[in-house]
Amino acid sequence: MTKSYFFTFIICIAVSFIATPFIRKLARWGGFLDKPGRRKVHRESIASLGGMAIFISFLAGIFFVYHIMALTADRNLLTGLLIGASAIVLLGVYDDIKNVPALLKLAGQVAVASIVYYYGFRIEEFFGLSVDTPFLKLLSYLVTVGWIVGAINAINLLDGLDGLACGITAIVAVFLFTASFIDGNYMLCFLTAALAGSCLGFLPYNLYPASIFMGDTGSMLLGLILALVAIESSQKSTTIIAVLVPMIAMAVPLIDTFLSILRRLIKKEPLFKADKNHIHHRLLMEEKSQMKVVLTLYSVTCFFGLIALGVRGIKGIYMVGALAVVSLVTFRWMRNSGFLDIEGK
Repeated sequence: MTKSYFFTFIICIAVSFIATPFIRKLARWGGFLDKPGRRKVHRESIASLGGMAIFISFLAGIFFVYHIMALTADRNLLTGLLIGASAIVLLGVYDDIKNVPALLKLAGQVAVASIVYYYGFRIEEFFGLSVDTPFLKLLSYLVTVGWIVGAINAINLLDGLDGLACGITAIVAVFLFTASFIDGNYMLCFLTAALAGSCLGFLPYNLYPASIFMGDTGSMLLGLILALVAIESSQKSTTIIAVLVPMIAMAVPLIDTFLSILRRLIKKEPLFKADKNHIHHRLLMEEKSQMKVVLTLYSVTCFFGLIALGVRGIKGIYMVGALAVVSLVTFRWMRNSGFLDIEGK
């Protein structure tokens, strides 16, 4: 089985690496370019739609796993994953080409989240309480959809520097693969191996100076897959810390999203208003180097990933203490880095 994980990973790297130049050429030919703007860092038009290469390679990995290797899985979940991923990619492509209004894009994300909920990706336990009443079923739907939409936008908001969102997603996928491997959840092992491989095959073209961006097509797809992996992993365990493991591993994009929402609420600005006060923008003001900022946030993501793995076996009062320490360290990092300066710089 371990060899199958490795082959899935390598196949996705290869397909993504080979497909990306073709997508880049197609995007340039079709005029699908991300042009410079006041709220953007790049100074020249860059080919967009790179998320299609990630999507193609991810599909290649799924095909290898469930057809070539003839492995079985919950057909409902697999169907929901493929339909949801295809729908979010279509929404992303349309947004990259037409620049969809924020509320319409949000409605599309909610629709995709509802589809995967219907096919079985659901948060169905709340502190040991199973979903068996109308109220808890409604709560299950709202929390599940909220988490999926939140994760999609967390990765989308993080996609502001060359290679940032793609690299962080790959790192998170590796740590979630490790947790899934320890838990013996082979379905999640294959999904995270495919996700990590798809990102790493695309990354050489996306690192600074990027020759292609993944656009909303890629960022929303990556957010969706991470959200679904987190849901499935959390529902396979009865311990609260297992539920928090994916959230700890995804700390960087989640913190950035939380601060963005908080900043806009305090300043009484529209929640969907774009700005340049995200974590990576703040760091870029200090460092003046995209690569240095990206590598710094890669390191922070690895730090949170190691914490996520480290707290898996902790129970009782020790779990509370560990979470308190993690929260304190995170708060000090945010404060010392100036991320809590809501007014911005």
